[in-house]
Amino acid sequence: TVTIVPQAAPATPQLSLARTWCNGDSLLIRINNITPGIQYRWTLPNNTGFISNGISIGNAISNVAGTYTVVGATPNNCTSIAGSITVAPVNRPQITVQSNTPVCEGSSLQVQVQSDSAYNITWRGPNGLTANGSLLQLTAQANSGGTYVATARNQSGCTRVDSAVVVVLPPAVANIRNTDTLVCLGDSFTVRGSFGGGNLIWQPASIVSGSIATSFTVRPTTSTWLTAIASSGSGCIQRDSFLITVHEKPSVFAGRDTTIFKGFSVPLTLARVSGTAINFIWTPSTGLNDATLLNPLATPQLTTQYILSVNSAFCGAVSDTLTIRVLENIRVPNAFSPNGDGVNDTWVIEGLNTYRSATVEVFNRYGQPVFSAGRGYPQAWNGTFKGKPLAAGTFYYVITIPELNNTLSGWVMILK
Repeated sequence: TVTIVPQAAPATPQLSLARTWCNGDSLLIRINNITPGIQYRWTLPNNTGFISNGISIGNAISNVAGTYTVVGATPNNCTSIAGSITVAPVNRPQITVQSNTPVCEGSSLQVQVQSDSAYNITWRGPNGLTANGSLLQLTAQANSGGTYVATARNQSGCTRVDSAVVVVLPPAVANIRNTDTLVCLGDSFTVRGSFGGGNLIWQPASIVSGSIATSFTVRPTTSTWLTAIASSGSGCIQRDSFLITVHEKPSVFAGRDTTIFKGFSVPLTLARVSGTAINFIWTPSTGLNDATLLNPLATPQLTTQYILSVNSAFCGAVSDTLTIRVLENIRVPNAFSPNGDGVNDTWVIEGLNTYRSATVEVFNRYGQPVFSAGRGYPQAWNGTFKGKPLAAGTFYYVITIPELNNTLSGWVMILK
């Protein structure tokens, strides 16, 4: 008698990837429910081969995408239901690291990842630098040169590494010490700074010609930016500039001296002023209808010198003068009595002394001169000729007034 004892079949193998299979990495498939004493037989994708006695399959054996099947068998060759897993490698990120190398010290350094999709990007760089993001942007320093390494990771955990070598070039130096400057037209000032690295150019050339360094004097005629451009032999360029504002100096013309008769007025229409941010005033204000007007109306009672003063907020003050000579009205009496009584003892011609060039001549009835005076009739005639009193009678006068381009004539009687 033969007794047949049925044996239980092994459990169906449960398969899984030991880790994400990234393209280019080794493949490792494991059986998760291994039973001691059971022999496992693998069938490779597309029936490309068989492996016995394996509890796992790795890259050394196969690295082929497809379906992997495994069957468990007892020593008596009882077999399990086949377990299987279909696998395919996960593509790694496709990235390229680019930079704007070579870069000049002090300028913007950019290292960037170009990729086929959005990934988690981490960076490692010189001097222990770490950062995140697809764009690495910083100001280039002398020690910024070196290798910048970017690691891109996709959602499956597969990574790709790329790098770029950055070269930092020594800088050109253009450092102007002047700040924005106000200058008056015609004045000069000194430009100072530190410059180096090779060539130096100044703009505009109308202010500075040639390559000048350290310090120099300029005399600008218009407002402008003054710019220094330094360039090194390696092509690095640095610019620095400051604003020059040119203000017009104040100028003034009060007008021409003039003469008026007492009681008359004259408009000061010839007065002119110019300049930047100016104010002006006439002094004294006596006889002017408004001393703050540029062209006031003047009615002085006495000869007056007026001063037109102009003040600029930026370029100082200037002034000019104008003299208005006031002439008295002339009154020529036709008689006087030089008898020593203290009344009308002299021939007083009122107002004539204000005409400094006037001359007076007196003649007797025969046309003979008996008196003459010049320079404005400084002393009144007392009716004498060569120190002796003249007899009573009628005499004839001629008064010449060059200021008026006029001559007065008539008669005067000496009374006794």
